[in-house]
Amino acid sequence: MKTHRSYLVNMQYINTIGNHQVTLQTLTSVPIAQGKAKEIKHKYLNYQMEE
Repeated sequence: MKTHRSYLVNMQYINTIGNHQVTLQTLTSVPIAQGKAKEIKHKYLNYQMEE
């Protein structure tokens, strides 16, 4: 999933999603572009439901 202009995140490794950043299982934080938090949370929820 593309969280920001310069970042791609594998949804398998997401630990938490906030309003401004995604925290991975390695405790690395990746920024979320302004206005994309709701879209990213929705995509991640759909991914979790399929699994």
